[in-house]
Amino acid sequence: MQQTFKTIADAAKAHNISSRVVYDRLSRGWSRHDALTRPVRVSLYAKKAHAHGISPETVRRRIKDLGWSIEDALTRQLWVGVKRKCDLSMTQRARAAGFKPQTIHRRMQREGLTLDAALKIPLRKTGEILARARAAGLHPSTIYKRCTRYGLTFEQAIAVPRRCESCGGTSKLVADHNHKTGKFRGWLCEPCNWGLGHFKDDPIRLRKAIQYISHAQKTGKCDFEQVNCT
Repeated sequence: MQQTFKTIADAAKAHNISSRVVYDRLSRGWSRHDALTRPVRVSLYAKKAHAHGISPETVRRRIKDLGWSIEDALTRQLWVGVKRKCDLSMTQRARAAGFKPQTIHRRMQREGLTLDAALKIPLRKTGEILARARAAGLHPSTIYKRCTRYGLTFEQAIAVPRRCESCGGTSKLVADHNHKTGKFRGWLCEPCNWGLGHFKDDPIRLRKAIQYISHAQKTGKCDFEQVNCT
């Protein structure tokens, strides 16, 4: 006689299988019988993880999200918190910098930051940051974005010069960065920043443009054959 169950969760429990696995199988078109009775395949990572007394999900996250080797992912010690598990090395560095380990872990997971980049970002909406940001005429979210996007420290993000580092102008300054590496280079006014972008950060093209303008100012026209970029 076929046994009946009130819910799929009850049926999964009776067949000693995870209800999440059963729901996933049913969503992929499996029959109820196959979803409940087919054995669950255990990956190689899962076998090794269980042998080392660590969660397979933790091993997967360490390898995929953090780029660890299989050996490190299986053997590095865990720190167990109230709400979340964090790696021991991350926990030590986070606490040494005055952060909760969960905060650093969340930044790395949600924003794709490295551990070093996550530690450089100040805590948001704290009294000191609010006071110093307002004193500098900046919103705290501006400080946070500069730290996140360009990897600046809090001091670098708030210590913006009053003049463009290229032309010396006093118009609105923006963060200039290397378009290949994404690294922060300095503070420029918007026209200078746009100009460098249009010139592809190419010194040769910039020197040609300088000589073009100089020659045009002297003669009122430009002869490209006379432009020398040596």
